[in-house]
Amino acid sequence: MENRKNISIWNNTVSRIIELKDRDFEKGIFLISFLIRVIVVFIIGNYTHPMIWENGTIADNIVAGKGYVIGFLGPEGYTSWQAPFYPYFLSLFYITFGKNAITFFLIEIVQSIATSLVPIFIYKSAKILFDKKVALVSSILLVPFPLLLWYSTRIHHTAFVFLAISTIFFLFLDSEMNGRFLDYAITGVFLGLSLLIEPVIIIFFFAFIIWRCLKYPVIESLKKYLITGLLALIVITPWTIRNYNVHGKLIFIKSSFGKEFWMGNNPHTTGTGFVEGGGDEITISFPPLCFDDLKNHTEIERSQMLLHESMTWIKENPGDFVRLTLKKAFYFLWYPPTDIVRHQEGGESVKYEFLKKTYWVIFSVFLIYGIFLAWRERNHYIWIILLICLFYISVYSFTHVGQQRFRGVIEPVLIIYASYGLITIAKKLRLLL
Repeated sequence: MENRKNISIWNNTVSRIIELKDRDFEKGIFLISFLIRVIVVFIIGNYTHPMIWENGTIADNIVAGKGYVIGFLGPEGYTSWQAPFYPYFLSLFYITFGKNAITFFLIEIVQSIATSLVPIFIYKSAKILFDKKVALVSSILLVPFPLLLWYSTRIHHTAFVFLAISTIFFLFLDSEMNGRFLDYAITGVFLGLSLLIEPVIIIFFFAFIIWRCLKYPVIESLKKYLITGLLALIVITPWTIRNYNVHGKLIFIKSSFGKEFWMGNNPHTTGTGFVEGGGDEITISFPPLCFDDLKNHTEIERSQMLLHESMTWIKENPGDFVRLTLKKAFYFLWYPPTDIVRHQEGGESVKYEFLKKTYWVIFSVFLIYGIFLAWRERNHYIWIILLICLFYISVYSFTHVGQQRFRGVIEPVLIIYASYGLITIAKKLRLLL
């Protein structure tokens, strides 16, 4: 009797939330998310002595008047090693407030705002893919979502990658729903801005094009996405021109592919970019054969040399390459062993191993069931999700894995289908009407 009463109270609560206007719910979910993230910022206290990585080094050089410069695997010089958004974002704060704990605290607050917007865009996307109930559950689950909390506190561009992906995913879905020229144009502008944060986001563009070509006439589909692609290209053109002036070659946002590919494809690789024991990055413990010569070449030449060295190893060891690629795919879908991930400089992969694996097992059960249901019910959007997953798995299986954020940035999108699975199970158990 008591159990039925509790279920009745729960269902009444859900019904009242469902009756809320979208704008009221979105305001509430943002404020609650932001409050939780600010509390986490204070508890973790990373703003006192944060790691700033390559983005921070470039920002330091911008503030020092050197320009967009870094010395990596070679002498200091103008670089395209990182996408431009975050170094300039950091440098703006450094110039305005100095480089101190207060500055890093403010940066983490801004990042908390960014990650607090993610539940809103996922809410909007889930309403298109399913219904309001799935949208509510998806967005509520993202309020305490571990990765959104964690990366709000890191001096790293990942917080903005979360926001960019959730925004772009919604804009693509909204364009498909409305089919208006303006919607595809707006999506193109935001896609271009997102690429300047993280170029891998181009995956969403290709996933939606392929999905549309499978569902509708190819020429009609390509025409619709032509404006999206052109406007994205226009947005990234200034940075492309800058890269051409610096390197004398056309570069798609970043020039680091050769190094990333080498880290996952060489005689000593573990697949994660780190050596056994979780110590140094593999480039330090087992330098590439061309390492001593790298400093005598330009940044682009260094990247090409590393890529060439990897391709030579692959040609000579095709079996090892296939086995390693499959192993990296497994690591992407699950987790690599803790002895081949970073132990120092935070070492969160080791520190929170039990928590992250427990959460991912629970998440995966509902996700797989939700995808299965959507497939069985012929939800035509399911192909988009599967294509996005396939492309992300491919990118990191062919380069290297080992960091939570590689898979983590698409988990807010996947949570929509996990929520659908969760709601279906709750209904079968009569926990939800």
